[in-house]
Amino acid sequence: MIFRKTRNYFLAGLLVTVPIGITVWIVWSIFNLLDGWYRYLVRAYGIRDYLTSRNYTLPEYGIGFFVTLALITLIGFVTQLYVGRKLFDLIEQIFLRLPVISNLYNGIKQITATLMGRHKNIFERVVLVEYPRKGLYSLGFVTGRDRIIRKPDCGGEFFYVYIPKTPNAATGVFLIVPDTETVPMNISVEEAIKMIVSGGMVSPNPVPDVSLDVWP
Repeated sequence: MIFRKTRNYFLAGLLVTVPIGITVWIVWSIFNLLDGWYRYLVRAYGIRDYLTSRNYTLPEYGIGFFVTLALITLIGFVTQLYVGRKLFDLIEQIFLRLPVISNLYNGIKQITATLMGRHKNIFERVVLVEYPRKGLYSLGFVTGRDRIIRKPDCGGEFFYVYIPKTPNAATGVFLIVPDTETVPMNISVEEAIKMIVSGGMVSPNPVPDVSLDVWP
């Protein structure tokens, strides 16, 4: 029991620290790279001596930090443009075709998006669906309500439900499910995605009490 809890805490810690650590490492690497270029250019072309002779001073370190922030902001701006999105999609497709890297990239992308709250505006809530066959259940996310299908004997409306796969939550199946065949789960979207990405090794705390008797 203690070992299981310790393992779950460790995995939960990994889910939080890995994307943050990788992000910090990337930003820090870019900062050091740009800062090194800055110092090289200032010394190689005599810029510092030129400005010093005119009573101007340049900082020895730190310019790379501001350049890094500006560069990340610029990349964010470019990805909002049509050409930028196409270029980003091309780079992403290359990553997704590389063995091992594709799983790592997708995992980091999904966890980071979860921690940043990106899924809150996409998924309405978490539900349990009897899928892929009777007697088996899958976690799904309600993405909307159907406005096309009409089935009088259904006795309710239909939900759009996205069921992600493990460990890559970026891929999954799309279902149109009667609301009477979904069971609301009393967990957040973030907790559900952590469960899916970890293959169930990380579970919500406290564990929700779900009764399957709601199905007819």
